[in-house]
Amino acid sequence: MKHPAQQHGFTLIELVFVLIIVAIVGVGISGFMRATVLQYSEFMSRSKLINDSSFIVERMAREIKHAIPNSIRVSGNSNSHCLEFVPSKWATTYTALPMQPSNETEVNVIRMADINNATFLPTTANDYAFVYPMESADIYDGTRNKRQMITACSDDGDGDCATDDDSDNIIQLSVANAFAQSSPASRLYIGSTAVSYCVRNQQVYRHTGALDATQTIFTSGGVLMAQNIANTLSSNPAAQTGASDDPFRWYEMSLRRNAYSRILLSFSDNGQTISFMHEVHIPNVP
Repeated sequence: MKHPAQQHGFTLIELVFVLIIVAIVGVGISGFMRATVLQYSEFMSRSKLINDSSFIVERMAREIKHAIPNSIRVSGNSNSHCLEFVPSKWATTYTALPMQPSNETEVNVIRMADINNATFLPTTANDYAFVYPMESADIYDGTRNKRQMITACSDDGDGDCATDDDSDNIIQLSVANAFAQSSPASRLYIGSTAVSYCVRNQQVYRHTGALDATQTIFTSGGVLMAQNIANTLSSNPAAQTGASDDPFRWYEMSLRRNAYSRILLSFSDNGQTISFMHEVHIPNVP
């Protein structure tokens, strides 16, 4: 048995040195872990921004590509910017078109069927026929007679388009009035409602509504499509002059190119900022 005087332990200085070393190691480990967590958080924020932004841009581009020609228009103010268009429910070719000042109201069109031979039937309650719209006013202003309400659909079988028993694949659409102008390509488009994408309060909303000569700048409602928008809105996006951070721009067709829409959306969250610019060309022609 050892004498008490011969027993050894840690001195106060040794304990202090141990505590200092442990503290230094702890600070190093915590700094490393903090940096790792921060990098992971930034990665997740960036991934979320990319996913959210790519979804809304692709969604808008897909819809705009199928818009009726020259139905796109842009308007707004420093609080809200809206891009509006009319989706094409169907496009076909006509063989006979009633022209003003005629009182005829019957349009002969080629039978409308998809790749699976399923017949498209216009809804006579609110579907319009559009012929040769050269500007947005031709789409939204009914007094220009570039659009007419479809009132009935018949064929030379039993008279009902739904039975799909036409012999020559030419069906008859009854419209409310004759058209003001014919299409050089004999094209006829069918649509019913307008779709608007609006940027306000750092968010993107999707709205649907009736066709109106005056574009609606939505300040409430709609379906939330995206958040964390960082664009700075100008007071008059329709002017489209100079460099701009406006989310929507519309460029009319020229002799060298089709009309196209430019989408520019900036997303910002948790210190991360991503900008997407996408030009959507309209393949349809009036």
